Amino acid sequence: METMMQSAVCLLEQAAEKFKNKTVFEDKDGSISFEELREKSRIIGSELIKRVETGRKCPVIVYLPKSIKSIISFMGSLYSASPYVPIDYAIPMARMEKTVENLHPTAIITDTDGKTKLESLNLDTEILIFDELADGQADDAAVDKSLGGVCDLDPAYIMYTSGSTGVPKGVTISNRGVIDYIEWIVETFPIDENSVIGMQSAFHFDNSVFDMYTAFYTGAKTMIIPEILFMYPEKLMDYMTENKISVIFWVPTVMISVANGGVLENADLSALKLILFAGEVMPNTQLNIWRKYLPDCMYVNMYGPTETTVDCTAMHLTRDYRDDEAIPIGAACRNMQILLLGEDGQPVEPGQPGEICVRGTGVASG
Repeated sequence: METMMQSAVCLLEQAAEKFKNKTVFEDKDGSISFEELREKSRIIGSELIKRVETGRKCPVIVYLPKSIKSIISFMGSLYSASPYVPIDYAIPMARMEKTVENLHPTAIITDTDGKTKLESLNLDTEILIFDELADGQADDAAVDKSLGGVCDLDPAYIMYTSGSTGVPKGVTISNRGVIDYIEWIVETFPIDENSVIGMQSAFHFDNSVFDMYTAFYTGAKTMIIPEILFMYPEKLMDYMTENKISVIFWVPTVMISVANGGVLENADLSALKLILFAGEVMPNTQLNIWRKYLPDCMYVNMYGPTETTVDCTAMHLTRDYRDDEAIPIGAACRNMQILLLGEDGQPVEPGQPGEICVRGTGVASG
């Protein structure tokens, strides 16, 4: 099928043609190839198309544990021309209820345990069991027709930012935002089909966009690291060694835990080449510990709120930083512009404080 890059799922389409039987994701339960992922996602998409009013493009909530099944559901939603909404499987039910009220989703994809929890809320939304959807048949003609109606400015995903109080608000990111971000990542950093990405992020946190779509674009493999391992730094290092992890994009909290755990000194992380981090301020002391024991890695401080498609700036760090130094957030990503504005809305002079304002294709809709 010839696809213009109007939907983020077109990255999977191209990858399935090019890399076919190569493994793209692996979790604690098994692995899946590019072609299998495409086929299974098209089945989910076909089943969703039967349930979606033509042209509505309503969101689909994915309420599953972090796994390959989640990714199949995300891609299936995109094949049905609907944005996907990753929801934390541990979300309090009161917050889930507010989220569903806010979204008016087409459906919720979950498992039997999730369905039991959701049924306590009396939601006016169809609850679909992943395993039952996956037993369906792909209707490729319907999927291709659905994709043909997608514009690159249509939403790819809606992500609810952290916080457990108040009314949940979703951040809507376009297909174009995702595609531009991943194209920038791949042209900027050394990632290719031989890379192995070690995924730390939850799907309801936008670092996961990097872990998924970079694999599609490059043919890399993404290992969905079991969440329990992040509580045991030594076992985490063993996992990374065994699986030859070469790229990580982690939150500083995890990197701090590893640095403070004293496990880097004896770990064999010779495969690791690229270390990116975002989501919090990285403390200089722990960054310097990583640099001491892994001096040949590329270290990149990434910055950006959920509303800017993962990141809007990046800084390649090439030296240690003193405790009294601030680690810079760097320069704008491709197709993004950073403005430092004063209270009058005008650009401030160099060296003066200002509010960071961002414009570009990655900025969220609305």
